[in-house]
Amino acid sequence: MSIMNKPLKPSIPKRKNSLKKQWDKTTKVVNVKQKIHSNVSDKYTELQIATFTKWAKKKIPEINAIDKDFQDGKKLIELLELFYENDTEELPKPERGNSRVHYIQNVNKVLEFLQKKLDDNG
Repeated sequence: MSIMNKPLKPSIPKRKNSLKKQWDKTTKVVNVKQKIHSNVSDKYTELQIATFTKWAKKKIPEINAIDKDFQDGKKLIELLELFYENDTEELPKPERGNSRVHYIQNVNKVLEFLQKKLDDNG
């Protein structure tokens, strides 16, 4: 009689539980491998950024972080002027505006100039 008085628990199929446990185990392994791989590449990238920032700071003292300072394209044009100061060709002139469109145009001018240089030099 005591069996009848107990409320019945809803039964959860064993299949769902076993798949859930298996999924947890496999995702942990995948995440660990991805985390190790991303840490190595992140450290390498950070090292490269720090090295280039240090070098660029010697050339243009106003540079503190290349990902922020080069995004408007004006400092990139200044860097081109340092590289090609004895060049007879006309270097690109920066756009005067401060909107995203002007930033993109400045970076595009730098890329076009470098592409032309690469095409000319082979």
